[in-house]
Amino acid sequence: MAFRRGKHAGLDLCLRAAKDCAMQPISLKDFLPALCARDLVVQIAGHGGLAAGTATLGRVRGAMGHALALSASPEALAGAPCPYDPPCAYDLFHNPQGALNPGFELPKPFVLRADAQGADLTITLRLFGAACDWAPEFRAALIAGLRGGLDLGRAGRVPMQITAVSHAQLTASPPPAGALALRTQTPIIQRLRADHAGLGLDPASLLTGFAKRAKGIAQWHGFALDLPEAELAEALRAAPPAVAGERRALARGTKPRPGFSGRIAFSAPPPELRRLLTLAEALHIGADTTIGAGRVRLTPLG
Repeated sequence: MAFRRGKHAGLDLCLRAAKDCAMQPISLKDFLPALCARDLVVQIAGHGGLAAGTATLGRVRGAMGHALALSASPEALAGAPCPYDPPCAYDLFHNPQGALNPGFELPKPFVLRADAQGADLTITLRLFGAACDWAPEFRAALIAGLRGGLDLGRAGRVPMQITAVSHAQLTASPPPAGALALRTQTPIIQRLRADHAGLGLDPASLLTGFAKRAKGIAQWHGFALDLPEAELAEALRAAPPAVAGERRALARGTKPRPGFSGRIAFSAPPPELRRLLTLAEALHIGADTTIGAGRVRLTPLG
C-alpha cells in the first residue's frame, strides 16, 4: 500500500516496519526547531470549572474516539492496520504504530489540554509529527464528540456549545539560562516500584522515561533522535533534582492513578538536559499524557 499525504507521506508505513525504513539521525539541538506540533483549539460556552477536573480530558478523549470510530475501517476498529488510502485517523488515535524496542510501543502522537477562560472552557488537541497531516479529521472528531456531549456524572451526558475553533503552530523556545524548575499544571503520573520521599516520584527515572518518549515522538517526524543518555544520567547523579510538592491523583475510570503535583528543581542543568526539559514542556511528561497528565511549565528557579 502506498499513499501521499502532506510532508509526512508514507511515514505510517515506516513506523510499522521500522526495520525497512531508515530514520534520519538528528540531535536534540536540531530537533527542537524541527518539532511539528499543531494545536487545534475549541472554545466552549460555560463549563470553565471542568478545566480543573482531572477526569475531564479522559471524557473528551473518549468522545473524540467514538467520533473517529464512525469513519474508521473495520480493520482499524479490530486493532489491525487500516487499509484505507490514506489510513483513517482512528488508526493513529487508537492502534499501535510501531515500537521503540520490544515491549515499548511508540507514544501516541497527541496530547490533550484544558483551560478555563473566565467562565468558559477551552480544549486543545496538540498533534505531533505525521499526525499533523490528519488535523482536519481530528478537528472534526473533536468537535463532533464535544457536541455529542460529555458524561458529567449526575448531570448525565451534557452537549457542549462550541463558540470558536482555531489552530496554532507551536514553536519550541530556547531553554532559559540558570537554574530551572518544572512546575506541574496537571499531575505527573509515573509507574513506580519504589517511592521517592513519599511523593510517588523518582525524577531521574522520570527523565529517563521521558527521553524514550522524546525518541518516540521524533520517530513520528521521521527522525532517529540521538540523545547522550549516559551524559544525562551522570548529570542527574551529580546534581539530583530537588522535589517539592504533594500527591495528587488523576481520575481515570473507577480507579484513580496516583500522581505528583509540585515542582522539580534543577540547580545547574547542562545544555542537553536543558533542551530535554524544554521538550517536556511541549510534549508533556510521564504517563497518561493523552488524557492531559504531565503538563508542565519550565521556568527560571526563583
